[in-house]
Amino acid sequence: MSITIDEQLYVTLKRAAGPRGMRRFITQALQEKLRPKRQSLYREYLAAQKDKERQEVLRDWDSLDTYDW
Repeated sequence: MSITIDEQLYVTLKRAAGPRGMRRFITQALQEKLRPKRQSLYREYLAAQKDKERQEVLRDWDSLDTYDW
């Protein structure tokens, strides 16, 4: 894969990661950006559990008999 980045960004990246560490630095940064944060996801699940309206909708869905469809 080839990408083009701003020259100043390249200089900053090279300074931060070193000439031999750029690949690892970019890979880690992309993984961090693309993968959901576990703590954030966990907090969202906790918030969903406390949402009474959402729980009521889930109970309605759970009560549906889908085996005969």
